[in-house]
Amino acid sequence: MRKLETDAAGLRLYVDDGATAIPQVMRALDGARLDLDSIQLHRPSLDDVFLAKTGRSLRE
Repeated sequence: MRKLETDAAGLRLYVDDGATAIPQVMRALDGARLDLDSIQLHRPSLDDVFLAKTGRSLRE
């Protein structure tokens, strides 16, 4: 896991390979007997990657 954010609505994990991480997360939650309402996979856009690498938006 690269980064974890939490808020009142839930949590957000940032990982390198979401397709591989989702089953691992599901097993961990099941093992902890935690209920899951939903799970989503978001692949970063070019804007997301540029911002992460440079700290600037493409619009700047």
